[in-house]
Amino acid sequence: MSKFKIFVLMNKDQIKKLLDTRAAQLRGDLESFSDENPKIAGDFETKFERFGESLEDAAAETEHYIDKLPAEHHLELRLKAVEDALKRLKAGKYGICEECGKKIPAARLEVLPEARLCMACERK
Repeated sequence: MSKFKIFVLMNKDQIKKLLDTRAAQLRGDLESFSDENPKIAGDFETKFERFGESLEDAAAETEHYIDKLPAEHHLELRLKAVEDALKRLKAGKYGICEECGKKIPAARLEVLPEARLCMACERK
């Protein structure tokens, strides 16, 4: 049986479990190098690690911090997309393109379960 058919056969509970697992993985990835901001839901702050006291250490700390900022932002966006997909699933709107209102093909949802747009609307 192909992956496509497996996804099509998934029920709402299985899709929820898949999305919950993905959210937990993303949250774990974020927490490995950042802390969640208690004042802003879904916002994480990259940790500034201390290596030592020298000027070279300070430069390395800064470079290390700056290198992690794009990863934090990317993971935050992915986590928000998954959490939004869970909200759509709960509301009965999962798998429906938010732009044109048509069903998102199962093949797209298999690759990107949190997709909110069909490919035609994504290209626009």
